[in-house]
Amino acid sequence: MTSVTLGTRVGSQEPALLRPDDLVTHGLILGMTGSGKTGLGIGLLEELALAGVPLIVVDLKGDLTNLAMVFPEHRPEDYLPWLDEAALGRQGQTPEQAAQALASQRAAECDQARTRQWREKVQVRIYTPGSDLGRPVSVLGSLAPPSPELAQDTAARADLITGTVLGLLSLAGKQADPLQDPEVILLSQIVDSAWAQNEALSLEALITRVVDPPFPRVGVFPVDTFLPPDKRLVLARQLNGILASPSFAPWTRGADLDLSELLKTPVSLFYLAHLTEPERMFFLTLLLQRVVAWTRSLGGSSSLRALLYIDEVAGYLPPYPFNPPTKKSVMTLLKQARGVGVGTLLATQNPADVDYKAMSNTGSWWIGKLQASQDRDRVAEGLGCAREQFDQLEKRVFLYKPAGSEQLELVRTRTTLAWLRGPLTLPELRKLDAAPAVSPAPAPPKPPPADELSAPPPLKGLESLVLDPRVVFSARLEGRFEPFAEPHREDGKLKLCPALYAQLAVRFDEEKTGYLHDHVESRVYFPLSRGLRGEFLPLALQDEDLLPRLEEPAVYTPLPPELDEVKEWQAASKAIQDDIYRNLTRSQWVNPKLKLYGQAEESREAFQERCQRAVEEKIAARSDQLRQRYQRQADQLAERIRAQSSKLAQRQSEAASRRTEGILNVGEAVLGFFTGRRRSVRGLVSGSRTTQNAELRAKEAADDLDALQEKAEQLALELQDQIDRIRTEEERALDATEARPVRLDKKDVQMARLCLLWIPVTRRV
Repeated sequence: MTSVTLGTRVGSQEPALLRPDDLVTHGLILGMTGSGKTGLGIGLLEELALAGVPLIVVDLKGDLTNLAMVFPEHRPEDYLPWLDEAALGRQGQTPEQAAQALASQRAAECDQARTRQWREKVQVRIYTPGSDLGRPVSVLGSLAPPSPELAQDTAARADLITGTVLGLLSLAGKQADPLQDPEVILLSQIVDSAWAQNEALSLEALITRVVDPPFPRVGVFPVDTFLPPDKRLVLARQLNGILASPSFAPWTRGADLDLSELLKTPVSLFYLAHLTEPERMFFLTLLLQRVVAWTRSLGGSSSLRALLYIDEVAGYLPPYPFNPPTKKSVMTLLKQARGVGVGTLLATQNPADVDYKAMSNTGSWWIGKLQASQDRDRVAEGLGCAREQFDQLEKRVFLYKPAGSEQLELVRTRTTLAWLRGPLTLPELRKLDAAPAVSPAPAPPKPPPADELSAPPPLKGLESLVLDPRVVFSARLEGRFEPFAEPHREDGKLKLCPALYAQLAVRFDEEKTGYLHDHVESRVYFPLSRGLRGEFLPLALQDEDLLPRLEEPAVYTPLPPELDEVKEWQAASKAIQDDIYRNLTRSQWVNPKLKLYGQAEESREAFQERCQRAVEEKIAARSDQLRQRYQRQADQLAERIRAQSSKLAQRQSEAASRRTEGILNVGEAVLGFFTGRRRSVRGLVSGSRTTQNAELRAKEAADDLDALQEKAEQLALELQDQIDRIRTEEERALDATEARPVRLDKKDVQMARLCLLWIPVTRRV
């Protein structure tokens, strides 16, 4: 998207430029009252609207309504109705004189060509929720079930329900915790049960179901235990007080919060200055939840698809621990909407009023004059710049940090196309809405270009379908058509381009290896201008994605000359079948050493597990044979060890007996010296030698037993070495696994469906 002009660089007078796509990563404007923050915001919005970016603008003070005060002719009578006659009288100036001076000044400082372009191209539609003095907004539509696509997204549906319930409770003056408050949980389950039946709830029905819920339990608890009847009656009375209030009637009339419809208007501005704080919180919660839900229906995009601008966001995105119902939605948009090309631009006076996580999720910053010293310190620290840079700031001069850059620029904002008259009141909005500058007459419809048709070209004998515009750029189709997307057309028509949609029944059949797999090959050949040179989108579309005709206004791109006759499509059908027969393959896992073959759709991990089991079986079989050969030696050794153990025990017993006998003989000899019965010393020596011989024989028997046991251990180690060698040999087969292609036979490729498919390439918003 072409860069737009913010103003001029201070010091060089060179234009300061902004790439609109940079706002996909969101933006933040900081500046005290009188810094020129409103002028910067309106100038940004003007540039984006002229660049074709749809805008959702939340005006909490009434300043942004000045977007509609663009007077291309700069006639005094354009400005006269908006002047304060009393103030002019005190200055000694008539309204006519002031209007003449103002018109001359504006004519001199405004870009006339850009002003006329704004008048011709941009429409500003101002909505006044809660009031009939402008365009009211019906909030009852928020109780209607969402689209089927959104209803299937469990998280998105839950968030939408929670936001709706929190908004209603805030209107009743209640701040609730969506995870802990039983009133929120009960109301959410009532809405969810109605949506599950595709039922649009009225507020009256919601109130009656609070008193008598249509389900017996909430979670594991009976309803009366979870929230007793007396507390449910109090809640019902609070909601009924909203319904019975005369001031609630305007909330039931007007436009629905349908983002797809709202974004068909270049600028949709929601004026909330007239509302009480609970009413603002209620409406803004509903609006933000609808924006979040809409973003979840979009496909991925790096281009700026739409922008949400919230002026004076303080109080709706506060830092921890404050958690109003608007905060979660804004944080969700800042974290997730960039992936689908939806940007958020926030403006506030005081950086301390905004959650720091939200600030860290914004890529582009504009810093104007800040009053408090601690605010300047905080922002300087966040930007990593010198605090002295803020001393250069004056009215309409901002420090600009572009997305993805650490460089700061001093920028002086340009003069806006809109007259910055100041906040408007509700009665003034009605007067403004009647002025031609707000709603310019639509230009007469232009005839379609020569390369566009008002109806699809007929092809007898060939089925013709339309891809549902609601899903063409959805996340479910993974952004396949995103590279071909075109911006929303001024005439509101969809542009449809032809594609060839083929579904083929394919059978991969390999009898030798037992491989059998039936497959449906789905291809969308698009764009057809490229022919069938193997370029296609592998998309398996669902039946509900294909419409027999398109009810919306549309234009059609002609078929290429080489595919504008049925016989040429028949040739294309044969070419597609031949291409699939020659080039489409499937991989089969094969292990030739193990003679194992993979099954259809079997992963490598699952096939390797089968191979591992086969290897383990072979290892077990060979190991069993080896153990049988070693068993005879093991049995012989065991028998010898048993015999030697017995021999050792016998000799140890004999040695012990000899030692005892020797001790007795020595004792008897000693006593003989005292009694006179002396024994021969020679006999004592002979007995000692006998004892020594017995102990020597016992030691020899023990050594022989140790030798036998060591031999048994060596035999066991030898057996284990042989088993380990077997495992190493057999496990080498696991490395032999490879993928082999399974090819098709011509008879195994059958065209099941071939049709002309019209693809909507223009965005609906």
